[in-house]
Amino acid sequence: MAQQNNLKETFNSELLSEYISQEKPLDRVKRLYKKNEQTTRYYEEAKVCEVISLFISTTVGSAAFALSAPLCRENYISANVATVYDTKVVAMRRAKDAYMFGGLKRFAKWTLLTYAVVFSFSNMSQALELYRCETNIAHYTVSGVAVGAISRLILGPRAMLAGGFIGGYMGTMTGFAATNIMTWAGINIEQRFYEEMERKLIEKKCYEESRAKALAQLALGGGSETTHKAGTPV
Repeated sequence: MAQQNNLKETFNSELLSEYISQEKPLDRVKRLYKKNEQTTRYYEEAKVCEVISLFISTTVGSAAFALSAPLCRENYISANVATVYDTKVVAMRRAKDAYMFGGLKRFAKWTLLTYAVVFSFSNMSQALELYRCETNIAHYTVSGVAVGAISRLILGPRAMLAGGFIGGYMGTMTGFAATNIMTWAGINIEQRFYEEMERKLIEKKCYEESRAKALAQLALGGGSETTHKAGTPV
């Protein structure tokens, strides 16, 4: 620890810039999905994207269930108003089944759709930030336009244009909120990236110094042993 502190005091920003310039932008994007025994820094962002996507999609799905389930029951009752059931219990059970199955069907539909959209948007915006190593609202706007247009691909060019416009607007609003929160909290992508590279460089220098000391001690120990053997009478 003391060795790392000494290195940090004498740390050269030019050396850090040189070390960062050796890394390719695609390497940073690949680490977004990389998993190992010691969790990498960018994997935290991927985990956050998954949690946010799951939370938003579950919330939207629950709202869809709450709104659509009573409607499904009313539609079933209206469609089967002239149906004769064996007992009143059977009629109530059929209406309850329509309530549950109709609500669950829409819950699954909206949860999957929302998860796909939010997960794609969050991962695309994070990938753009890591590629350019910059926190910018434009990344969220571009991601929103792309996801909105792709989600309306099967509906034709006009629907894609409308979806891209709505997605771009929502992405811009999300990016404005996200960038301001990150800037206020002091956790923007540039700062965290430079801190991570600085930590890696310090660890590398510590390893090189420790290795050099070990080799020097080994060389001194080997030399003294050789001298002792040479001076020993046969």
